[in-house]
Amino acid sequence: MINLIAMHHGLSSTTNIRRITINIEDMGINTLYINPLSTIHDMKDKIQSEVGIPFDEQYLAINGAEVDDQRLVSYYNIDDDSIIHLIIMNNGTHTTFDPPAVPNTTSNNAPNTNTSLSPFYVACRNNDITKLQQLLQTLSIDDMNKLEPNESTGLHVACFRGHQEIVKLLLEKGVSRNIMNGFHCLPYQEAASNEIRQLFDLIPEQNRYVANSGQ
Repeated sequence: MINLIAMHHGLSSTTNIRRITINIEDMGINTLYINPLSTIHDMKDKIQSEVGIPFDEQYLAINGAEVDDQRLVSYYNIDDDSIIHLIIMNNGTHTTFDPPAVPNTTSNNAPNTNTSLSPFYVACRNNDITKLQQLLQTLSIDDMNKLEPNESTGLHVACFRGHQEIVKLLLEKGVSRNIMNGFHCLPYQEAASNEIRQLFDLIPEQNRYVANSGQ
């Protein structure tokens, strides 16, 4: 289940073509040019055409809230600074595309050679709070901070998918927020909403664990 936050916006009257940034889970940043009078449905068609992600497997969220296919792009007040999060859905939670190979030169945490994702990462991705709480009893901080085969950490994916309780548990446990993923983004930069970002400020500095990330 994707746990995102309700959002309300007003209509915008502008008809200028907008440059829209799409942050695609495990695929990085893509840029689209969209007419604000297009619908979200039209945007998904464009993503399918230009990026190759099937329409039915696109889960779009803006500021932590799922968008309505029938709404106009202008309804969400999207501007050049807006970032839309796109989760590729398959069987509910799994991504259908392998991420492109991107060398990570900013972190000393080498990605695993195993191609499977760890139970810890899956729990963070799927918002499985019960499973995560069990794993937190036995896993070391180093294990929690490891980059997965997709060059992401559990904190990255929880932030990206807007799982506030998961993010809170991880930050309170002391996972590193200073590790960059394969696209050179920190977990904070991947956050799906302002509420997620605020959690980073609520954890006192002295409670943080700084991993071997060069920072």
